[in-house]
Parts: sequence; structure tokens; C-alpha cells
Amino acid sequence: MWWDTRNTCNPARPPSTYPGAAEVAALYVLKQYQGCGIGRRLFEEAMAATGVPNRIVVWMFRGNARACAFYEHMGFHLTGRTQDVDGVAGAEVELANFDTLVGAAGDPEANGEKLADLARRR
Repeated sequence: MWWDTRNTCNPARPPSTYPGAAEVAALYVLKQYQGCGIGRRLFEEAMAATGVPNRIVVWMFRGNARACAFYEHMGFHLTGRTQDVDGVAGAEVELANFDTLVGAAGDPEANGEKLADLARRR
């Protein structure tokens, strides 16, 4: 699912704060099918459908090692932004596949965390 300034497919989240960027709100593949290329194919289709395949934002839960590896492989990096979920501070982290973010947020080392380190945290 994705949304931009014209379309809303996930009313639980506000639109991206980055002009012209789209957000992939959810992508899940059953465990028995992970590692078969299904997630990559779905994600590539979603990126193409946005019309801005090089300006995508993704939020994921900290400690999700598989998601970290997947998004890193797809060219995403940490932006340094986090959000609280159910009262847990910084439970979700933002990733993006573009480098034109405001300030130091576009630097994958901006907050001192790397995707590999983040994958180990819970």
C-alpha cells in the first residue's frame, strides 16, 4: 500500500512529510515464502506504481532483522527519524531510498545507528 498527495491507501498514517515522496505502508510475506524473491517483486511493483520510484519512505519496527536486511538490499537507509508506537518511544524508525532529506537526516550515520546495528536491537 502507498500514498502520495493524491491518493490515500492507509488512513492510519499521515502522508510523508517529504514533498513528492510516496510511502509504502506495509509489506508482509508469509515466513515459508520469505527469501524466494516475492517481497522484492511486490516491493518493486509498489515502487513503480507510486510514479516516484526513487522517492520512497518506509517505516519499520526496531529489531526486525529481516526487514532491515531487506530494505538495505533495496537501497534504503536510516533517516534518523523515529516515532512512538503504543507508548514505546522510538519503536519505529524511518528509512528512505533518497538522499535529499532535510539536514543530517539523509546521512545513514546521522543518529549513530546503522541498519545492521538496529536489526539487533529490540
